[in-house]
Amino acid sequence: MRTRELGRTGCQVSIVGLGCCQLGGDWGRVDDSDAMDVLHAAVEAGVTVLDIADVYGDGRSELLIGRLSAERPDAGLTVATKMGRRASPHVPEAFTLQAFRNWIDRSRANLGVEVLDLVQLSADISVL
Repeated sequence: MRTRELGRTGCQVSIVGLGCCQLGGDWGRVDDSDAMDVLHAAVEAGVTVLDIADVYGDGRSELLIGRLSAERPDAGLTVATKMGRRASPHVPEAFTLQAFRNWIDRSRANLGVEVLDLVQLSADISVL
């Protein structure tokens, strides 16, 4: 798998990442064993970037990625998670410092980490 630098971070990541929304089970049941098989296959293929969000399966995809990270600490994973989709409605007033802290703390707990690799703000820009 080829890699490239992530922005100006100095971090080398795979040029192919795995989107993990399907692992949350929002579009049909995915058992833990199948989800972990997908994740391990991606790592074996050289994928180091995993794209998730706190709302995928109400945090289930983050929990699975946390489990993968514990099982494969040598994988060199970069996890890109999203926050903001929990805000309802998606209006600017919902995006407060406290909401950001709550979303980040929940993602850190789900992933079992102290620091998140990459957080993306996901909002419905049509109302912003």
